Amino acid sequence: MIADLELPDFLKSERGKKMPRAIRWKRLPKASPPEGEVWQGAERWSVWLQGEVPQLGNGRRLAWIVEGRKWVRIADAEGKAKIPMALWRQLQRNAVQV
Repeated sequence: MIADLELPDFLKSERGKKMPRAIRWKRLPKASPPEGEVWQGAERWSVWLQGEVPQLGNGRRLAWIVEGRKWVRIADAEGKAKIPMALWRQLQRNAVQV
């Protein structure tokens, strides 16, 4: 009885036919700081945010940082913000310069 059953055509494999290759992602261009004179000397940092900067959201962020005397400007893909230097010193403990 099992011999009477046939495989449907879509289950039969064709010899020599290769599966399509997976899409390979192109390497993204190197990120550049936001436009403007303020961001000319910006440094790239990987920062862990937990609600300190609501404009940027929470979690690990790759951000551009410009340190001033009292304030630090921070920007990433989500937007820009200005935070006090004291808060930046706290965030810098868990941050890594990229």
